[in-house]
Parts: sequence; C-alpha cells; structure tokens
Amino acid sequence: MKIGSIFQSMFPELAKLFTIFWLILTGILMSGYVITTLTSTQVFLFVWPIFLFWIGSVSFNIIKHDFHYALKLGATRKQFMLASMLLVLVFIGMGAVVHHSLIQLLPWVASIVGMEQVLLLGFAEFLPALSLSFVLVYELIAVLFVAILLFFIASVRQCFGTKAVYFFLAGVGVLFLIPFVQEAMITYVTTLHQGEALFTIYWFILPIMGLLAASHSLLKRTSLR
Repeated sequence: MKIGSIFQSMFPELAKLFTIFWLILTGILMSGYVITTLTSTQVFLFVWPIFLFWIGSVSFNIIKHDFHYALKLGATRKQFMLASMLLVLVFIGMGAVVHHSLIQLLPWVASIVGMEQVLLLGFAEFLPALSLSFVLVYELIAVLFVAILLFFIASVRQCFGTKAVYFFLAGVGVLFLIPFVQEAMITYVTTLHQGEALFTIYWFILPIMGLLAASHSLLKRTSLR
C-alpha cells in the first residue's frame, strides 16, 4: 500500500472535520464582534491556540482510529507514519492560511459595516517584539510540537495501553509542580516577552525530532491485536 493511498483514505474525513472546525470558530469570532458592538465592551478571542488543540486531537486520533486499519490494508508502519505526518503538515498549512485570512478579513469587514473591533490574541500580542515572519515561525513550531506530542502520546497508548498514558501525564504533571521548573518557565516566558532570546524557539525542533523518533520506535513494536 503506497503512502499516497494511505493519505487519500484518511484525508476526506479529516477535511470535513477541518471545515466544520473553522466554520464553528468563524461563527464564534463573528459572535464576538456582535457582542462587542451591542455591549460596547472589549472582547478577547483566541484563534491559533484553539487550532493547536484541534490539530493535537487529529494527531492523536490518527493513531487511535487509523493505525490498525491501515496495517490491515497492507501498509507498513513506516508508510503509515510518513502518510500521517504528511497529513498533519497539510492541515497545519491549510490552518495557517485560514487563520491569517480570518485575522485580516474580519477586522476589515467589521470596519466597513461599522462594528466594534475584537482583540484577536496570538503570539504577536504576547510577544510584541516579533516580526510578522517570526510570528509565523512561532505559530508553526508551536503547532508542530503539540501535534507531534499528541502523536507520541497516542503511540504510547497503542503500544502499552491507556494506563501508560496516565502514568506519562502524571509524570509531566508532577514535573510542572516542581518550584524550580515553574520558576524556569516563568523566567523564560518573561524573557521572551521582553524581546530577548527569541531565537530559542528553534530549540523546540530537537524535542519534536526526538518525539517523532520515539513514536516511530513505539509503532514498530506495536502488534495487531
């Protein structure tokens, strides 16, 4: 079974979910403009962070629902993983196009019809020192990290079962409770907000590659049960 065939078998259903997601999110954004205009209060809305959760759920469900199906149709684990990553990258690219189209189009439409503006929050608002091109870098690396992390968690579940995922998440939760870790995270975010160490975002490429390699290793060990 070729990578293209695996991709084509999964793409239509995910494309439907992608369309529904953005239609709902666009409706929420438009409601925000209406509420702001009617109540004369400032409304804050997120767009890209919500997309992070959607792409993360897609990555998780690709493993959960499609892994055994693809293998039973004759795909190898390597073919499945390459097709899955291609699928995730395609939807990330499509999401980026829709996202930036919306944040440009909605304020323009609102100004034409005389509606109050909504504050759409993203990396540009939290990190004002970022240029437009660097905002795109932050968005893409952030969404890639979330997508691959959820892909890895789904691979852990597929290989070791749900309990292993609970132990993993519990370990991560305990890690975040350590005062030293909390202080380091706050310091790092503060440094970024001040416009310093902005290029450290590229460090996240290393854990992304590590999670990909670990996912591939786990899927190679997974049996058809």
